[in-house]
Amino acid sequence: MTAQDRGSITLRVADVLNTQQFVVHAHGKGVASDFRFKRESCIGFLDFSYRFGNDQAPIRPRRRTDQPSGTSTGSEF
Repeated sequence: MTAQDRGSITLRVADVLNTQQFVVHAHGKGVASDFRFKRESCIGFLDFSYRFGNDQAPIRPRRRTDQPSGTSTGSEF
């Protein structure tokens, strides 16, 4: 992996058509209320990430497989 492959830039846009709104209708005995709320919901995000350090995963020793498959080791409950 080269140094050019370590970084990335992501552009994300939410609600491009600016259509998000909140509407509440509350009705009860002797009272009725309607509420509508609209705010600017079209928003953009610009993300940058960079990977530091060694790209290679550490080499782990293999597990020992001395027990045949299906044999109990006596530690199960």
